[in-house]
Amino acid sequence: METDGRRMCEVLVGLGEVDLVGVEELSGDRLRVTIRCRGPRPVCGECGGRVWSKGDRLVRLVDLPVFGRPVRLGVAHNAAGCAPDRRARWGRLAEQDLSVAPERALLTSRAGCWATAQVGRFGRTVSEVAEELGCSLAYGEP
Repeated sequence: METDGRRMCEVLVGLGEVDLVGVEELSGDRLRVTIRCRGPRPVCGECGGRVWSKGDRLVRLVDLPVFGRPVRLGVAHNAAGCAPDRRARWGRLAEQDLSVAPERALLTSRAGCWATAQVGRFGRTVSEVAEELGCSLAYGEP
């Protein structure tokens, strides 16, 4: 049995190397779980130098339901840029963990795999799966 609070949160969230930032209840019985990835600090792709934080950017994704409640996963990405004294043309970089979600995705990787299996393997309709995830079929409604 796990008794360490941090490890218990990791097990419940089930995303590996992330820190649980917070949980809040939203309207309609939905939950928002906010995480931060523990990845290494990015480096400039052009000059290879260290980058400097420009603050956090929150990406909201549809995730798997928890305890029968739809979940929105907020992933806090550290937006960063090359040091101003360098001449690199890269303006802004963001941490990205592909195990959580691909770039520009609306669903987490695990929610996408689950939804695909539900429709493809088990023959459920897309609208049924979307309803269980608590999202609409319309683009942009996480």
